[in-house]
Amino acid sequence: MVTAEEMKSVEHDLASGEWVPSESERALGRALLECHDRLECAPCPADMRPGRDTWDLWLTQGLDVRVLLAREISKVLLPRWRGELEGSRIFRLAEAYTQALAPVFPHAERLLAAWQTSAPGAPTPDRVAQEATYLGLTLAEAERDLRYQEIWSWELTQLRPDKRHEVEVALEDTRSVGKVIYAAVAGSHRP
Repeated sequence: MVTAEEMKSVEHDLASGEWVPSESERALGRALLECHDRLECAPCPADMRPGRDTWDLWLTQGLDVRVLLAREISKVLLPRWRGELEGSRIFRLAEAYTQALAPVFPHAERLLAAWQTSAPGAPTPDRVAQEATYLGLTLAEAERDLRYQEIWSWELTQLRPDKRHEVEVALEDTRSVGKVIYAAVAGSHRP
């Protein structure tokens, strides 16, 4: 695992130009980012309709994407690049990314299983019509808003506050590592 002190050192070296990722390092980083984008385009569960913004994933979907990504990094990307890059900063960052996600694995599996057995049902036509009339929305807008509220409420009941905090900490750790990987690939040198 990359310590907080090591992360600061990597960020500093990247920003100052002391570390300029090699083409191979950027290729590993690109592969990781492309894998993330590919998985995010086909989230599971697929029947979990999008939130208010169609590009947002629900927590359940986001955790599943990250678990699948961590597995692909560990089983495909790291073995592929081990001989050439093991011990390099980008390789260590990819390892740190997967390690930071370890705490979310059981929560992702539990959320997916719970969705299969207890997903909220669709709002009734009468409820949709009431919501549309009350808020001055079209029926489609009212149904979308009601589904959003139902899924949001469902997700809120699935994780205790301490477990949700554990997930949020892990996701923040991965975002920090991901920003550095992105900066290394993009050549912006500013994580």
